[in-house]
Amino acid sequence: MYSSIPSAFLIVELLRLHGVKEVVISPGSRNAPLTIGFSENKAFSCHSIVDERSAAFYALGLAMAKNEPVVLVCTSGSALLNYFPAIAEAFYSELPLLVLSADRPEYLLEIGDGQTILQEGVYGKMIAHSTSLLLDDSSNQDSINSINQSRIEESLVQLNTTQCPVHINIPFDEPLYNKTEERLFSVETERLKIEDPIDDSLSLEFVPTNRPLKVMCLVGTLKPSDKEIKWLEDLQSYHSILFLHESLSQLNLSDTIDSIDTLIAPLEKLEQSSDYFNRLLPDLLITAGGMIVSKKIKALLRTHKDLIHLHLEGTPARDTYFTLKGCLKIDQLKSLLGTLEIEDSYPKYWVNHYQGLEQRRNDYIEDAPYSDFKAYAKIFKGIPERYLIHMANSSAIRYAQLFPTANNQFCNRGTSGIEGSVSTAVGYAKGSDQPVILVTGDLSFLYDSNALWSRDLPPNFRIIVVNNSGGGIFRILPGKENSLHFSEYFETRHQFTAEHLAKHFDFDYISVKSLNDLENALVSFFNPSSIPKLLEVITNPQNNEAILLNYFKALE
Repeated sequence: MYSSIPSAFLIVELLRLHGVKEVVISPGSRNAPLTIGFSENKAFSCHSIVDERSAAFYALGLAMAKNEPVVLVCTSGSALLNYFPAIAEAFYSELPLLVLSADRPEYLLEIGDGQTILQEGVYGKMIAHSTSLLLDDSSNQDSINSINQSRIEESLVQLNTTQCPVHINIPFDEPLYNKTEERLFSVETERLKIEDPIDDSLSLEFVPTNRPLKVMCLVGTLKPSDKEIKWLEDLQSYHSILFLHESLSQLNLSDTIDSIDTLIAPLEKLEQSSDYFNRLLPDLLITAGGMIVSKKIKALLRTHKDLIHLHLEGTPARDTYFTLKGCLKIDQLKSLLGTLEIEDSYPKYWVNHYQGLEQRRNDYIEDAPYSDFKAYAKIFKGIPERYLIHMANSSAIRYAQLFPTANNQFCNRGTSGIEGSVSTAVGYAKGSDQPVILVTGDLSFLYDSNALWSRDLPPNFRIIVVNNSGGGIFRILPGKENSLHFSEYFETRHQFTAEHLAKHFDFDYISVKSLNDLENALVSFFNPSSIPKLLEVITNPQNNEAILLNYFKALE
């Protein structure tokens, strides 16, 4: 069956011809022509998510898992505004979401008609491309079809070129629900032309060649499918480069720094800290991947005004350290490194120093009392390697940087907000062949609990909620002691647990309040089950700050 509205028929056919498969639909009337077109066509896998904010993050997780574009379909009015947090996240994380928003015809806008807002260009600068289709008109339909097809195909080019979200706004006039078994017209299209955005003409004369250089490679967020991973593994094998990478880099390399704050934080309190930091600062910084979690490495590199910063192709080259010179292809980078004299002692010194911390690090983890720190250490150690880990922002992702794990890890670090982490993990779990676990704090979990509304969650899906009764991250940040209303307006203390939500959404629920109970729960938590499981780890917020800070002191 097809929608009898030409523009709806056209966009569904074009997406089918270009191999788009995944469609996330939120209910509504104005988007009925699109819903009919996608749901009646076996070429598409359709997902029904009522809450548009959750739906958009669900689509984001699905795009991560499938490594392909995902379509979002919503009705008119405030519905597409609820997509905005996920659109911003997708924009900065380079995830291809195609937003199809249904709209009223222009003659019904700004006259007080229901569910109408000014939808054209509503995402502003947070979108790679935005366009509107023409309203269908039987008196001039062939011309309208031609213009609309051109606009749709331009949107698809931008979607595939940038790997960032695009928005197509589509006005529909009533009647909306009419269907037909006959194709309205023939649709033909050519293969999209995707151009390489990298500039080959970048001059590298600013890199000094008359002295040995300290070379650092700093790796942020990458996807397991990213080609940079193989390139970076090769670079680490053949060049004396100091590698610093985070848990979201998907790298599993030996003789590297895989917990950046564990290296830097202990140096901050030493009398000779400036000497150590001068020794750590590189002459040439090569970055790869997306956002960096560690604030400490960003703050340190920003003090180096003579730093030469080059970014490896694959992700946008952002001037995070205020010294960016340009973006390089891997062949350009290999050629450059072949002409340089690289200081061999630089990576050896810092890797040896980092490895020397290992015993003190392990001793502290072993002896630490029950707390957020201890709970996260046990959790990350206890997750089976077959599981993919999704982390919420704030405390969860920061603790994840402290503990080594062989698992692939993911987090919404484009905008680093706490919203949408549960929905993203649910979307990834629905799109992946591997089991998925979400590790989250209590506020992030409660904020996005509508994500559990999703139907048919895989029974091997797992959630661990570390509940310290509020925003524990704010206890660690400087400045809280100056606030008279810290617990109410920053930490936002509460007494809620996940128990009733878990039971309402048919999760097997376990709650623990001690280290012994946590260790016992983890033994069976990953065993096969007929329904998903949620483990809630209740901790005392009063001691978490001191135990984390004492970890860094123990390494000095």
